Amino acid sequence: MINKQDFRLKCMYIYNIIITSGFTIIIILFFFFPKLRILFAWEGSDPIIFSLIVPFYIIIVIFSVIFMLNPKSGVFLLKMQIYYKPFTIAFIIYFVLTNKIHILWAIIIIIGLLGYIFGNIWAVYLIKNNK
Repeated sequence: MINKQDFRLKCMYIYNIIITSGFTIIIILFFFFPKLRILFAWEGSDPIIFSLIVPFYIIIVIFSVIFMLNPKSGVFLLKMQIYYKPFTIAFIIYFVLTNKIHILWAIIIIIGLLGYIFGNIWAVYLIKNNK
């Protein structure tokens, strides 16, 4: 039987796998099929940003799959996300204010990022308090 700590960590690794894989697929599609960006009112994709973000997201997915085997070994990944996702949200808000991204897409992305932040706090907090 799986304990509560491992269960919560595995939930967040599954969340990582599903959401990060989805973002990665969307980024790849938008990069290689520019007409999709027009349909979704998305600005052009920069090749440098593409070459930085896609490998980073792929590594997060791979690590999340590996950490499913030993959930406590990947706590650093969850903590890292707690700290950098708020900066991502700040940039998205900036892009909305400068009309570089449609507000509907911003809301969808921010909801996904808040899921990471609060879910990771939920999982990491649980470990610290042994509940």
